[in-house]
Amino acid sequence: MRLSLLIILGICYGQSLAAEPLKLAGYQQADGAISIFQNGDNVDPYFAGKALLVAHDAGLDIRAAAASWIAWGLQHQRADGGFDRFCRRDGLWVACAAADADDSATAVWIELIAKLAPGAGLPIVWLESLKRAQQLLDSLRDQDSRIYFISSKQPVGLLMDNVEVYTALLALSQLKQTTGELEQASLLAKQADVLANTIVQVFWQPCLQRLRVSTQSQTRPGFYPDQVAEIFPILAGIRIPGRDQAGFFKQWLNENRGQWFKQAKVDFPWGLVAIAADKLAEHESVNCWLTLAAQLRQGSHWNVLEEAVIESLTASSAANHSKRGTCPITLDSAVTPSGRLLPPDRLVVSRIDPRAVELRWNIAGKGNKPFGYEIYRDGNYIGMAREPVYVDNSIAAGKRYVYTVKAYDGVGNISASSAAAAIAIEAGNFVTVYLESDAGRAKIRFRSEGSVSQDAVELPMDDACPRYQSKTLSLGNAKSISVAILDGNGTVDDNHGKNYLVGSGLFTIGRGGDIGNTDPCLDRMPPSAPEALAQIGLRRGAVDLAWKAARDNVAVARYKVVRNGAEIADIGETHFTDSCVAPITTYQYRIRAVDSAENQSASSRELIVTTPD
Repeated sequence: MRLSLLIILGICYGQSLAAEPLKLAGYQQADGAISIFQNGDNVDPYFAGKALLVAHDAGLDIRAAAASWIAWGLQHQRADGGFDRFCRRDGLWVACAAADADDSATAVWIELIAKLAPGAGLPIVWLESLKRAQQLLDSLRDQDSRIYFISSKQPVGLLMDNVEVYTALLALSQLKQTTGELEQASLLAKQADVLANTIVQVFWQPCLQRLRVSTQSQTRPGFYPDQVAEIFPILAGIRIPGRDQAGFFKQWLNENRGQWFKQAKVDFPWGLVAIAADKLAEHESVNCWLTLAAQLRQGSHWNVLEEAVIESLTASSAANHSKRGTCPITLDSAVTPSGRLLPPDRLVVSRIDPRAVELRWNIAGKGNKPFGYEIYRDGNYIGMAREPVYVDNSIAAGKRYVYTVKAYDGVGNISASSAAAAIAIEAGNFVTVYLESDAGRAKIRFRSEGSVSQDAVELPMDDACPRYQSKTLSLGNAKSISVAILDGNGTVDDNHGKNYLVGSGLFTIGRGGDIGNTDPCLDRMPPSAPEALAQIGLRRGAVDLAWKAARDNVAVARYKVVRNGAEIADIGETHFTDSCVAPITTYQYRIRAVDSAENQSASSRELIVTTPD
């Protein structure tokens, strides 16, 4: 299929034959897959598609790279139109993690298909893929706020993701225009315009004169995502009322340029900012980034998107070099860590399933405020985390791994490594058995199914959650094991003499012998929706709200205040004052309750408030 697509693109696609080709050496594999890191074993379809789009929009010839990638993507697209993240195991690509965000990954795929469409029309397989992707994206559009949510399981809207949906809709509109489907082209263009206006309505904060990152309140702002998010409307050409884009970007550079370059040591160089600088003719900043990037290329803080940016900007450097001038920033000082952060403390690694281990650690010392963490396995960088927890889902049975973690802040400081934590990955399958019991410490007795020579093993169970104890057991090479339970009173539950036959995964034994395969320690019941939301006063420059407490089977932890579809507060009280309102303006408020297990309630009834003059 890849060869036929290459022929189609070579004949029909309208990109100039004289354009510099995108190379992606070491990133694009022979089968068309594009890895996140050079010669890597992980594929994130968002990064691959975004890299191709950046190069395309910069004028590079991406036909060969894109045709191979699309052919690979068609084979790995989910039935619902979305994409997972992939790991290479035993030479094969397998889905090993959910997409970071379904909305952005799907939007990038749609935009790539639309922009790479051959002049003779889309191949049937492309049309079918595009249809499924559009259906998924449509399902993620929130009917109340009219923005797109991260996924069906994460009802949160992100500024950057919605901007990428906007550019996907524009690309689709242009495709329909080209194919003569003028009515569809007009509808898609209007849909894009509505989304652009909604993005401003939901994410623009007039009091602060800046864009919010998410409809969910942010507790730890930093360069990413807060400062980076401000760049995305510039890249997409979305206008913010009262804001001159060129003037704003100059101000952004004055405030953030040093911090931008420092990110190269603790996160990534963020070449997308350099693309925005090139678009707005900030040549000095582009030259600075190219100088910095040359030092970092193919290092641990480099990925396929940065590679696409440097190839794109380098391809045009001959024509623009005279305009770009010199770089006034001392790049060595911008990327040299000061070591003022303390290393993470008490690193613990534990196995959570046959293919994954979980790392957890503590923040060391008072006043030590990391923005994120770098994760190393056997001395090699494998990823980063914003919170003190990380899951490595690319382990292999029969191996031993050694992990360390470094902390970094938002201005370029990076700590020394934590103390190492090691784990040996045993071969075999695992099962976690849960027992519902209030009769003291229970024991589990087990042996391989069908074994007559093996004596049964008896182990104490561990506390799991109220009313439940559990034990995780290795099945070795067996498909199942035979289990009996001895409760704290010495009573044996052997399933009426037959024992319980359990395979890998979860197995729950309830009171009376009821069995199941779900985790009983997960609280899946959301709180009730808050009631009686009301305005409790009328005054200039503020809206005072109050509501009745929600109910929950365990406990309500806090409330989310949502205005015009965007979360503006996350609080523990049943009242809130919104002090960031404009005069003679209408606002829509809703409240959601959240319990201690992070289950969210349905929204309260909407309250519409118009502020006085």
